Amino acid sequence: MKTTKKKGNIICFAIAAAVIVGCIILSSAFGDNAQQVKAVGLLAGALILWISKALPMSIATLLMIFLLPLMGLMEYPTVLSNFGIGTSLFIMASSGVSVAIINSNIPYIITNKIFAGKGNHPIILVFCFGLAVTVFSGFVSSLATCTLFTTLAAAALQNMELSKENSNFAKVVMLSIPVCSGIGGFISPAGTPANMLVLEWMNNNGLNMNFAKWCAIGFPVCILSAVVFLTLAVLLYEPEKLDFEGSFNTKKLSRYDCVVLTVVCLVMIGWFLSSFVPAINITLVAIIGLVLLMVPFTEVLTFRDFSEGVNWDLVFTMGSVSVLMTAIADTGIVTKVATAVVDILPVSNLFILLFGLSVVVCVIRAFVPTTTAVIALLLPMLVDVSVLSDINCGALLLIAAFWAATALLLVFTEPIFLISYKEGYFKQKDLLRVGVPTNVVLAAICPLLIYAIYTCW
Repeated sequence: MKTTKKKGNIICFAIAAAVIVGCIILSSAFGDNAQQVKAVGLLAGALILWISKALPMSIATLLMIFLLPLMGLMEYPTVLSNFGIGTSLFIMASSGVSVAIINSNIPYIITNKIFAGKGNHPIILVFCFGLAVTVFSGFVSSLATCTLFTTLAAAALQNMELSKENSNFAKVVMLSIPVCSGIGGFISPAGTPANMLVLEWMNNNGLNMNFAKWCAIGFPVCILSAVVFLTLAVLLYEPEKLDFEGSFNTKKLSRYDCVVLTVVCLVMIGWFLSSFVPAINITLVAIIGLVLLMVPFTEVLTFRDFSEGVNWDLVFTMGSVSVLMTAIADTGIVTKVATAVVDILPVSNLFILLFGLSVVVCVIRAFVPTTTAVIALLLPMLVDVSVLSDINCGALLLIAAFWAATALLLVFTEPIFLISYKEGYFKQKDLLRVGVPTNVVLAAICPLLIYAIYTCW
């Protein structure tokens, strides 16, 4: 198995290299468009490596930016100046805070309250659990949220002695974990790394987005989206009446939990204050929160737990992906793609335009396994689309961020689905049965809602 995978990785790497080299060779024949041909080759090579996972995403991206000066697309000083240090530090620090939450009893207490407190009412239980996952994922990474709640739900379902093959209640619960984890990622800038990429770009380009404003948009949109999904799931699968006493092992808040809760509350307050006090920076707040968890008088998070819990691949990716996309956008190829999109979609009809863009992002997200890659790919194009169509740029970027987190349809291209899928409670066809109509309904509602809230703020 490992040998087959290794051979597959070598083949994908060779294909990516051949595409890049081929575009470099062919570029001389395109005259003034030579740089654009090189950019297309570089982006194609990056996408091949990202989708195939022949290399870790961070290494693949760093390789691409190493090639930028060699291909004449960007000078080394410009590469370094565009490296997103602030975004990388935020992801690192907020991931550390997430590790502390995951290692606490807080998620267990939440789950026990839901499963043990709602008696035998399956629909109420499904909605409470799904919405809890959605809100939790707004401030803790989707992957971590899905891993944790899958473990907790699996234990609860086993305690109820529900069949993996015949229980619709169990199926809906397990489906709701990855879907609601993805949906909740749009609630705040801390929800997914891609959100920080969008937030940083918006602020660097005068669009004045802050933590509180993002949450004011993200929270109602995500809660509505989760309710739509849960409603359709309940209607399609009709969870059976439960027959259990609701006896679960309860856990009490320990000193560790109290310290974590205190620090998390302080971090949240700091993030919201950053929206109104220019001197307060959300990255600095996250770093201070991490330090408070690791200092000697608290000692709730060890350096080992921190280093093992942080997704370092993602940290380095976030720093380098903006460099790659800036270089590609500077060649002008993105503008040509955006012009083609605007020519195809009826820009005079806002609903159809936003619906069409939503479908495009959904399709891309189905095959590209990370929100970061999707946003990196789309961000420059959407900026040009907004200029060409005279539609608010900030709203388009937020809509893209929403769909990058939400448009989850294929199990095997999305890591958070694999976590719950392996428990055996649902199949790919079950996800498509509820996922497709959910995305259609959300595509008709959420982009207009995001656009309305953002433009009226």
